[in-house]
Amino acid sequence: MNDNLQLLLEFALTRNVVFILMFGALVPIAADLTVRRSLSAGLKHGFVLALAGVIGSALLSLFPDQIAFLSPVAVMVVAISAAAALHGWGELGGEWAGVPRWLLAVAPVAGLQLHFWITDLSGLDAVLAAFGAGVGYYFGIVMVVATIEQIRIAEAPLHAKRLGTLFFAIAIFALGFSGFQFL
Repeated sequence: MNDNLQLLLEFALTRNVVFILMFGALVPIAADLTVRRSLSAGLKHGFVLALAGVIGSALLSLFPDQIAFLSPVAVMVVAISAAAALHGWGELGGEWAGVPRWLLAVAPVAGLQLHFWITDLSGLDAVLAAFGAGVGYYFGIVMVVATIEQIRIAEAPLHAKRLGTLFFAIAIFALGFSGFQFL
């Protein structure tokens, strides 16, 4: 398999932001999406995540070693800007559990950029990884929202239709995606 395709698929499947970061899973939970709406909202989220990953990687590669201590500041500025862009695009309005929904989008974006910084991804590798993460984030959002709807309509007792069931399903998805190590 081509190295570039392998990197793209690795970030879409095994390093999927929704299933690796808890806050990545909280975004589709808190967004109150339906499956139909998640198809378009997920595209917005995936695009913003990919674009923020590319911009963050480019910014981090521009910092010389003398001011590398400013890298976390750049990560947070890009992550907050990405969350503000999503909010301006009509996504993640209102509050969830007392927290502004747009604030939940900061963690997956910052997490992806910090991963790029730690692993020293830059150039074409960072672009491929960012777009792979965007594709994985899109599918993760759609899968979590579809699972939420299936849990809601399931003929099960009320104690089985709670958040714990969803988190168990997300854990099973994460284990399944981590099995894609053959790439």
